[in-house]
Amino acid sequence: MNESLALTRYLYNKTRVFELLLEAMDENQYDESLFWGYELYYSWLEIETIDYLITLAESKLPGYKRFHRFLSKKKAEWLSKEIHEKPHNIIATIIKNILIRDPILTECDAQIYVIISINDIESYETKIIYPIYKTLPLLCKYWLTIPENPPVVSEEQRSSLRDFCDHWLFYASKIPLWEHRILQYKGTIDKETRQVIFENDDLMEEFFEKYGYEPDEQPIEIQRRLLGI
Repeated sequence: MNESLALTRYLYNKTRVFELLLEAMDENQYDESLFWGYELYYSWLEIETIDYLITLAESKLPGYKRFHRFLSKKKAEWLSKEIHEKPHNIIATIIKNILIRDPILTECDAQIYVIISINDIESYETKIIYPIYKTLPLLCKYWLTIPENPPVVSEEQRSSLRDFCDHWLFYASKIPLWEHRILQYKGTIDKETRQVIFENDDLMEEFFEKYGYEPDEQPIEIQRRLLGI
């Protein structure tokens, strides 16, 4: 059992997603940075993701004090809005403005701030694919990295993959989005058995018709790239 494992909206290992977001930012990969950033954001980890990016900006660009104030202002604007009015472009805006700045240079008088349009982030929104089991292979544009050309999948890895397939919904329930979905369908999270128990079979069927991504039916390569092992 992996006590720390939590799965995002498309069942990625949350810890590894943060690591891949950092790597993509370090490599100046805008599209991939957006993909990982919105994977976290749309898992309802909004503040955690915003704060992570702001901290990253302070670390990468220590000499850009006015830029740091700009980011703090964007966060305050996000916090001030009602749920249905949240400016979801904040992640793309923060990432873009970090990437266009040279950490070697110092902040100049003429500051450029790029505001990414809401329309430009539509492809990162959460989508429903039918049949639902096709969601992961179709929407997971990027994958977590795995060890290069391992001769065999180790028994430890196989054990982790079995645990993932058998208890994925329990690990997903640690994420606010999945917890909300489970509660919507009157599910109860049993930490001892690592299962989600629904009030009745009808509600369980409705839930899995909408969110049953069936990771156990995916090729082992996809399972590994969701966990990063």
